[in-house]
Amino acid sequence: MKLVSLKNIICTGLLLISASFTSMPALSQATDNENIMSIDTAILFALTNNPDLNIVNSKDEQAKYAIDEAKSSYYPQVDLSASIGREYNNPAAFKANSEHSGRGHSNTSNDYSLTVNQLLYDGKSTTSEVKKREQLLNSSEYKNTLVQQKIILDTINSYMKIYQYHKSMDEAKNLIDQISKMNKKVALMVDAGAEDLAKSKYVQSRLSFAKSELTNADASLSEAVSELEFLTGNIPTFKAKKPDFFDVLSQDLRGYFKLASSNNTNLLLNESDKKATEFELDKAEGRFLPTLNMVMEYDQSIDSGGEIGKDKNASLILQMNYKIFDGYGRKATTNRVEKQISESSFKSERIERDIKKKIKSKYNQIFSLEQELSIIEEEIITNVDLQKIYQEQFELGEGDIFRLIEGQERLYRSKVRKYRIETNIIIQSFELIKQIGFLDKSLFCDVC
Repeated sequence: MKLVSLKNIICTGLLLISASFTSMPALSQATDNENIMSIDTAILFALTNNPDLNIVNSKDEQAKYAIDEAKSSYYPQVDLSASIGREYNNPAAFKANSEHSGRGHSNTSNDYSLTVNQLLYDGKSTTSEVKKREQLLNSSEYKNTLVQQKIILDTINSYMKIYQYHKSMDEAKNLIDQISKMNKKVALMVDAGAEDLAKSKYVQSRLSFAKSELTNADASLSEAVSELEFLTGNIPTFKAKKPDFFDVLSQDLRGYFKLASSNNTNLLLNESDKKATEFELDKAEGRFLPTLNMVMEYDQSIDSGGEIGKDKNASLILQMNYKIFDGYGRKATTNRVEKQISESSFKSERIERDIKKKIKSKYNQIFSLEQELSIIEEEIITNVDLQKIYQEQFELGEGDIFRLIEGQERLYRSKVRKYRIETNIIIQSFELIKQIGFLDKSLFCDVC
């Protein structure tokens, strides 16, 4: 499959996700009077006024000013100096035929100096420095993207845990409800002498277990909400909803490898840093060449050395500087920067291997989780059918209360596992999307 067509397929899938997210109201009213907040809304909250993002945005601004700083060398450097003060000279200088000639004298003197220095050529060192800083600005933007990706993944992780624990609480409440009904019926049977007290105590102990499961799920939910609010700030009480997601296993690994090789943010950042280092090499090599400057100077002094009036001087100089020998410092700098470029190449290779490893790992985990999900869904269907049979038998007085409660708990555990697996599939899928470079805020907001 061609890379372009594969990318279009992935992009189309992501657009479908985005459409499914953005078509959902930010906070919709649920049937049980609880607000439902979509995952895209949670992510947009997390990306708004985030301290980590504010830091990298500030660094972006610094990188922009650094470019202007380097470009300042293209402009003339103008210096003006002036001084005024009293001075004593012996003998002092005077105008011709002055009666004070040959004597000591104190007087007020003034000096003014204006220097204009225009760089004409420096072996492209300034140009290379400007290009280097422009490339570092590009690197800064990639770092910004990496911070966004981390915030998005952390938000998804917390949001999906909230979804999981909400569902677990619902199942725990249902378990409590079912066992409570059994407890009432067994209590009546004990009172009537149809059942012994041990069975009643057993039902009560399982009811306590169900309540403890609800308490644990509620505690886990509170922790997940706290993690999310750390990212988003205070948010109203809401109910999480499982996001729609396209099947990432519909593409093969080679397709993901190709997409990652041209879109992975860590890889792009390293390549950008490498280009910046190449411009640093150009700058280092430029130091072997002479520099050429045009220097204009104007000096004016008044009564300097005595009462002699104004003395003016002006000059326009073409100045060349060339360092013949520097103890091999420039050569050492060039060799060092060349090794930095080689290091970046080796780093790119390591990043590519790490990306492939992570993509394989996420892909295989998702495959395994989907297989497990398929099995657990079949298990749930079987347990539901089996529980109906147990319930009918119990209603007819032929069933075993132990088997009925064990079946109910088994069904509860199966559903809780299902929600945990669904949560992990969504999290692993988004982490896979990050590896191929498609995870950014535009995925969750069509107007961002």
